[in-house]
Amino acid sequence: MARYDNAHSRVVAWLKIALPLVAAAILLVLFLQARTIQPAQNIPFADIDAADLAREQRIGNPIFATQTDSGALLQFSAASARPALNDPAVIFGQDLVVSLQAPAGDRIDLLARDGVLDGTSETLELGGGVTITSSAGYRIETDRMAARMDATLLETGSAVTAEGPLGRLEAGKLRISLIPDSDSYVLVFNAGVKLVYTPK
Repeated sequence: MARYDNAHSRVVAWLKIALPLVAAAILLVLFLQARTIQPAQNIPFADIDAADLAREQRIGNPIFATQTDSGALLQFSAASARPALNDPAVIFGQDLVVSLQAPAGDRIDLLARDGVLDGTSETLELGGGVTITSSAGYRIETDRMAARMDATLLETGSAVTAEGPLGRLEAGKLRISLIPDSDSYVLVFNAGVKLVYTPK
């Protein structure tokens, strides 16, 4: 019994010395292997100009809707929009989607890369390439187009090409308006019209 006690006592005595030495060695290795931390190098910074961010207030996915004097519904949405610095009533938009629906259900849809909405003059200028589709079966492409928000009136500012029920059509200008005393749209091509008729 005494022999067991002596052996046990010796093991405990050795462990009291060995374990602190092992712990000290581990801490020494960790300390020597640790790299010096540079706080400025480890904090990621976004490459954003704070002055530009303060100047250019942006809105993501805005939607604007109104009703024209003739009763048509006009809706305007964009991927992003920002007000003009000198006039908050003027809004610049990117990747615009515009829809105009007549009371009878006829519909005109427009896609544009960029646009300017002027709340004072109640006009919408579309640019960067405009694609127009109508419920009558026409698909029209042009560079620029203007729309009035207080009236059912859209006019192109450049030549147009169109595909529709009659075939392929080219014209210098296009005017879309609501037929007087009616709930339907009329598309008027002018300024040099060329039609390649495709018979059914």
